[in-house]
Amino acid sequence: MKVVNNTINKNYILDNINQIEIFSRYLNLEEDAIKDCIEYGTLINSPIRSNDEDASVGFRYNNKGKLKLRDFGGYFWGDCFDLVAYVLNKNGYSLKINNKKDFKFILEHIAIEFDIINGIKTNNIIELTANAKKCKKQIVFETRSWNNNDKKVWISKYHRLFNFEYLNEKLIYPVERYWIDPASQPEPKYYYTFKDPCYAYYLGADSNGYINVRLYFPNRNKANSKRPKFISNNYSFQGIINLKEKYDRIVLIKSYKDAITLERLLGYLSLKGFQVLTVAYPSENYTMHDALYEWLINKLKDPNPTNILNFLDFDYTGRKSSRIAYEEYGIPYIFLTNGEFGVINHVAKDISDFVENHGINAAITIIKEYIKYYEPELFDEEVEY
Repeated sequence: MKVVNNTINKNYILDNINQIEIFSRYLNLEEDAIKDCIEYGTLINSPIRSNDEDASVGFRYNNKGKLKLRDFGGYFWGDCFDLVAYVLNKNGYSLKINNKKDFKFILEHIAIEFDIINGIKTNNIIELTANAKKCKKQIVFETRSWNNNDKKVWISKYHRLFNFEYLNEKLIYPVERYWIDPASQPEPKYYYTFKDPCYAYYLGADSNGYINVRLYFPNRNKANSKRPKFISNNYSFQGIINLKEKYDRIVLIKSYKDAITLERLLGYLSLKGFQVLTVAYPSENYTMHDALYEWLINKLKDPNPTNILNFLDFDYTGRKSSRIAYEEYGIPYIFLTNGEFGVINHVAKDISDFVENHGINAAITIIKEYIKYYEPELFDEEVEY
């Protein structure tokens, strides 16, 4: 490996390599794909994360001629030098782009990779991007105090089903700012605004001690991929912190908000000590598999698949996941239906929507009807709320 002399600087790098080449090499991405993004304003699937189902990454020059990559999922926004720091940090380094010594190392890494000593380039190939994709993103957030706007989002909207104490208990926090991989991207990705509040779901730590976080933006339109409704650094289940040893029933549901909604509603019923665990899937299209089934069975007092219930949305994805779990594992399912196929129209796609649209009493009534039908011996009158 050649030694880079001490006079290397950003100008030397950019005099010998253009910005597109650096992005292309460190992302293992064709230069033409980057050029098309620039010329036609198109977006591509993220080259730095493997779970980007929607095209959500673009390249643009700013008014100073600096080429920027923006991942609209919130994971990255920066120039080619920021990108090199990001990729290197995902491969075991600990570099800060605004540290003079670290930035010199980044420049040297580029120079060595392209072998531009004396301005002569060769075609070395790096294999960093694949490893970077596999690495967990670090999400760091700064909390703020609950305010009146949060009351509209969480309390009045759901007829005071929740309060701030309950949300804190469920490890849901209002966010002032958040960062993604702050070592290589020190600028916050988000600042709180009244129109675009953000809430962090703390989901525990993984086996390596990394924090699992899911960020929720309730005012965003999910269909707009440039402004994601959720940002997460993990693919874990939600609602499994501080579990009891065994449960009588387990309900699998679409989202963490639905999980805490159902748990809160069940708390208004006297079920004679009957223990129900409500767990949210990592994503809407998650399907049952052997390892998950075994974990669920081991959490039941009576290890019978009929003691597990899928309670997903009545759409194609929810019906498909429920059908697979029933046909392959014998797990029953229930839906709030929308009138399709001649079934009843509950005018709600999930349990939190049902509370919003019909109120707490109506939600308790529909849950009570289910319990009376399947578990008649358990039911007593609901408590005051």
